[in-house]
Amino acid sequence: MTSLNDRKLMIAASGKHFTGVWLGEPDFSGWHFAPEDLPELVAALYQAAGQEAPIILPRPSTEDLRAHGWIDGNRVNADAGRVAGTTTPGVARELAACLAAAADVAQVEPDPEQLKQLVALLDPWATVEANARAVLAAGYTRSES
Repeated sequence: MTSLNDRKLMIAASGKHFTGVWLGEPDFSGWHFAPEDLPELVAALYQAAGQEAPIILPRPSTEDLRAHGWIDGNRVNADAGRVAGTTTPGVARELAACLAAAADVAQVEPDPEQLKQLVALLDPWATVEANARAVLAAGYTRSES
């Protein structure tokens, strides 16, 4: 929420009857925006403020990134797109989206060695890797005291 001259501008999820974003005042006057309209809305806000619009690309799923080799532990496999030389603008945008999304995933991915140690500690038969991943992603770090 932001305030200008004692008027409040609120941004919130639209509610149970409308998927998207509601932008308005506390008296519920305002506008509803559907999810597919958000990139255009964000671009217009940037342009109205005299700035270049950000590049907004669709985000691939984490499962797809893993399945196609974009993530290797807590590292990004930058050549997973397997494009050398020039390519079409559409493929370049897809590669950029994959790289950005893979970087986000890899940034919170645990250190592979810490993951192995925690899996071994929790279950010597290594059947709880998903749980160990969740514990490490939640911020667990082993102290050497």
